[in-house]
Amino acid sequence: MKQLLLSCFIIPISILGQSNNLLEIKKLIKKANHLAAYNIDSTLYYDHLAEKKAITYQQDSILTHIYYNLSLDYQTKKDSTLFLEYLNKASNKAQRDSNWMIIMLCKMTYSKEKIKKNLYSNALNFLFEAEKISINHNFPNYLPSIKLKIANIHYKLNDTIKGIEVNKSTIPLAKQYNKKTLMSLYNNIGQFYIENNFDSASYYFKEGLKIVNEFKAEYYKATYYNNLGFTSLSHKKYDSAYYFLSEAKKYATKNNQSESLYYSYYYLGQLYEKQHQYLKAIENYEKMFLYEKEHGVDSKQKTIVYQSIAELYANLKQYDKAYTFQQKHQALKDSIFNIDKTNEFNKIRTEYEVENKNQQIELLTTEKEVEALRKRQLLYAGIGILIPLLLLILFYRNRVKSQRLLQEKEQQRYEAEKQRLEKENELEHANALIEGQDQERNRIAKEIHDGVGAQLAGLKLNLEQTNQGLQNENLALITQDLEQAFTELRSISHNLSTNYLEEKTLDVLLLDLKAQYEKNLTFTIGLYIFPPDLLGKLSQTDKHHLYRIVQELLNNTYKHAAATQVHLSFTQHEDSLNLLYEDNGKGFDPSSKAKGIGLHNIQERVKALNGTLTLDSQPQKGTTIIIDSLKTT
Repeated sequence: MKQLLLSCFIIPISILGQSNNLLEIKKLIKKANHLAAYNIDSTLYYDHLAEKKAITYQQDSILTHIYYNLSLDYQTKKDSTLFLEYLNKASNKAQRDSNWMIIMLCKMTYSKEKIKKNLYSNALNFLFEAEKISINHNFPNYLPSIKLKIANIHYKLNDTIKGIEVNKSTIPLAKQYNKKTLMSLYNNIGQFYIENNFDSASYYFKEGLKIVNEFKAEYYKATYYNNLGFTSLSHKKYDSAYYFLSEAKKYATKNNQSESLYYSYYYLGQLYEKQHQYLKAIENYEKMFLYEKEHGVDSKQKTIVYQSIAELYANLKQYDKAYTFQQKHQALKDSIFNIDKTNEFNKIRTEYEVENKNQQIELLTTEKEVEALRKRQLLYAGIGILIPLLLLILFYRNRVKSQRLLQEKEQQRYEAEKQRLEKENELEHANALIEGQDQERNRIAKEIHDGVGAQLAGLKLNLEQTNQGLQNENLALITQDLEQAFTELRSISHNLSTNYLEEKTLDVLLLDLKAQYEKNLTFTIGLYIFPPDLLGKLSQTDKHHLYRIVQELLNNTYKHAAATQVHLSFTQHEDSLNLLYEDNGKGFDPSSKAKGIGLHNIQERVKALNGTLTLDSQPQKGTTIIIDSLKTT
């Protein structure tokens, strides 16, 4: 009973609760996102709390998003096991839910992981799939970023031409859908032209700077100014090189960008070296080494810098320092040579060991193949004997099973037909009973209208004519009482007659009943119909049954319940109509009270409607009646 009440009456409260739960989860996700940039442990705490509440509140739709966030959290924590676990959870759930946004983001994240492992072909495949999703499912904002990643992989595969082609083709998309991506696009294309085309390189770097300024992305300024400085330096435009590199150093210092400072000092060292300002060149090279740990200087690049410093000190005739850096250069060069030789030796040894193992595996494989062949021959012989036997057993079992299934289906058909006939008999009985009641109602209504009603009307007319001359107040009051009695008698006649019901729609009839009871100050009636045209879809028969049911319910409340409020609602669920009737009267114990004629009549009409009736009442707690599954068409 409680479940029925929840489904018919308390659904709005349930929906409100779910809405509040979802809002609480979204607040946790928002807090986690806010902390992600500077406190990953707090981010994990709130994301896991959101996950727990989403599971508790059965907010399944948002779990996919939470799983994806948790995968990014563990990626930041460098916990590859949990990162992949949550990424797989997000991807699998997104596939089940057809959540194409998360599917696309997972593809992009898988690609990033493959790049870290130098599995560029796999990374490209994931990005191509993400690109296809962004096009087919209308996520154009992500398309420039995806194509930018594809271009970067082509660069890593030394296919620079392909990378430039992809980058250039992405510019119109970025301008339309994701303008911020232009910052990376212009930088990538500009780097391609640095050494062989000063004008093109300068053009793309300056276009990129415009976008940086437009979005106030100061973090990118140092990179662009460094690239402009290196471009000018490569083409011997030393004044502009100095200006750009000074700007790069200024913004890198301001934003604490160690990598950009490393390159600023490195390029400034080269600039001063080419201008024969040897002390300034040495000073900038040495400052470059201050950021060696943060940037992670390549050993081969370091040997070049040592060689340059040694030559600079030699030009300054400071031969002791020149010798020191020459020694460092040589020692590092020898170390690199030894490492390269060791790596080469290890590679050869590995290849030899692999080849040797492959030969052993091949030999073992041959022996195993011979043994396997012998076993297969024995197996085939055994199978040749077993198959006919198994086929015979299977044939027998299937025949027995088929016969059993046929018997079960026959029994099910018999039971279904039996239930159908019993239901038809019940419906025929109910319809016959209701039809007899309606015929009797019509006869009584006609007798009241034509007999007692006509007599009262005649009596009222005689009294009025008699009193015209007498003007007696008592006779006038008697005439008014007769008028009221005649009105009530006519109302009873209409309520009993089916002809009266056919002339009006059910919602109008219900409003008449509501007005009738409220006029007598009996109780107030709250009437709710949704959708508003719901009762207009009913057939005459269904309308008649429903009106009589409501009429009987209101009459029972009036006679027995001593209620002050009645709530009556009609709602639609798919192709069915649901009626809910409640009063705040004194109630009763349904198990201890014999069924009256009124309740019996209601049950017969519900049965004729092919519906179900549920009664819930307790002493001093009112009465609730639910009539369910009444077809609206």
